[in-house]
Amino acid sequence: MPAALEHAKQLGRKLTQQEEHLKPTHPRLIPQTTNKSYLETPLRSQSLEKVSRPALEIRDIGGKFLDLNDNLKRISTAEGQARGRKKKKHERRKAVVQS
Repeated sequence: MPAALEHAKQLGRKLTQQEEHLKPTHPRLIPQTTNKSYLETPLRSQSLEKVSRPALEIRDIGGKFLDLNDNLKRISTAEGQARGRKKKKHERRKAVVQS
């Protein structure tokens, strides 16, 4: 059992290092733009207050809990759906032309 735990720890460290390596460089997660004048560093903490409501404090934690695999799966799913819509559209047009 201790060997399995040690293996799990090593695997976790390895996966964490791989994800940290991919985060800043993956082109689909962080698109590269030439105009960066609109980018500003957001405040780390913001407080919103409304009348007769408790104050709401929003804290920025950055990308600490960003799941790369989930985001990549969403991107690939969206691309697949787009390909499917394009294919169906082409088939419908082909069927109209043939009839």
